[in-house]
This record gives sequence, C-alpha cells and structure tokens, in this order.
Amino acid sequence: MSTIFEAQGLTKSFGGLTAVNDLSFSVEESEILGLIGPNGAGKSTVFSMMSGFVRPTSGELVFEGRSIVGMPAYAVTGLGIGRVFQHSVSFNNLSVTENVVVGFLKERRAHILGSIARTRKARMEERAFRERADEIIDMIGLGSVKDELPVNLPHGHQRLLSVATALATGPRLLLLDEPVTGMNPSETKHMVGLIRRIRDDGITVVLVEHHMKVVVDLCDRVVVLNYGRKIAEGTPRVVVDDPVVCEAYLGKRAFDAA
Repeated sequence: MSTIFEAQGLTKSFGGLTAVNDLSFSVEESEILGLIGPNGAGKSTVFSMMSGFVRPTSGELVFEGRSIVGMPAYAVTGLGIGRVFQHSVSFNNLSVTENVVVGFLKERRAHILGSIARTRKARMEERAFRERADEIIDMIGLGSVKDELPVNLPHGHQRLLSVATALATGPRLLLLDEPVTGMNPSETKHMVGLIRRIRDDGITVVLVEHHMKVVVDLCDRVVVLNYGRKIAEGTPRVVVDDPVVCEAYLGKRAFDAA
C-alpha cells in the first residue's frame, strides 16, 4: 500500500493561538483513517488546511507526491481532494440532482456563453452530467428524492447529499467532517455502509468523528489530537484504550476517578 497524502510538521497559528502544532501523519491508499480528539483539538483546522481553505503557518502538505501548500481550494479539489463539511452545504433553490451536477463543473467543456445560450454542445454536456449525477444519487440511496429541494429533506438525507456532491468532483481522497453527527441509528448504519463502499470503490477516506463506535468499527487507523498536537496513533482498538487518550477526552480528574 502506498502513501497518498502526507502532513509534515504542520502548524497553524491564529494570532497568539496555535490551533495545530507540529503535526505529522500519513494517509495510505484505500484506507479509512480517523482523525479524532476532544472539541477544540484542531481537527477541523487540519481539514481546512488539507482542502486549501486555510494556509498553514508552517509545514508541508503533500498529495500524491505534490505539495499543495498555498493552492486555493478549487485547485485542491481539481487535483482530487473532496471535502464534506461538518454542516451540510447545498443550494436550496436547486433540486438534489442539480446540486450534484454542480460537482461536475470542473469538467465543463462548453463555453459559459454556450451554456447560457443552450447550444447543442452545452445541452449534451448537461444531459451527461445529469445522468452521472443520478447514478451517484441512486448509489447513495437518494433516488426517490432526486427532484426534491434540499431544504425539504431530513437531516440524514442532507448529509448524504453533501457526500454525493463531493463524489461528483471525482475525488481520490475524501475528507468527511463528522459524517454521522445528528443521525439516528438507522441513518448512521446507512452512512457507515456507504463510507465502506466508497473506500471499496477505490477512494481513500479521512474522517473526523466523535461517535466512537463508528470510529472503532470503520477506521483502519486513528490519529488522535489534543490541543493541536498528536498524542496517539494506531489501530482503533489500541488507541481507545490508551490512558493518554482517555484522559484527553475525560479530563484528568474524571479519568483518575474512573
């Protein structure tokens, strides 16, 4: 198994606050890596740097052998890193299918004026995008609501739509920020199965998640952060039993009492 992504000495400071401090880790192809830690540990900041929304103060980010430090988010997406945010992001005036079609925009070949004028080339391209969008929608289980507006969907369906739109960008590495948060047990089970299928289809996954059963059941490896530093790394079963990790989650007094 080869390395698809590396963070080396990654640091991010906001004024006097260091959110991520000298963090190094790697992601192997076709694995599911969990990035966990208590609230405020720096996990979302790491995702923002990995996806080009935030530039590191120092350190290196390497995707498929190429540095992506300083690249804007759209360029990072174009290279093959997709991201699903902690809060569902969608265009509520567009249908489910139309939202997923937006993910294909980087592939658009028809000139923008042709799209406005609805030329034959633009219409053919749009039809192809819609067909591919519907395939993704059927795969994730939203086929019955593909013509609905996202605002009318329950929370679990909105999370699935965010995943579908990210998949439309053609990622080789997919970042999932708390994918099952707010889901009921049935929705959680469906999302876990979907993430496994995404990995089995050849897409490497890194996820941030507080639901520890999901982390243990789903992840191949786990990196644990606390106050922006890596405090543990290994298989989920080993990491969750680590006293340092338990103390970070519970606090010293509660851990000592336990």
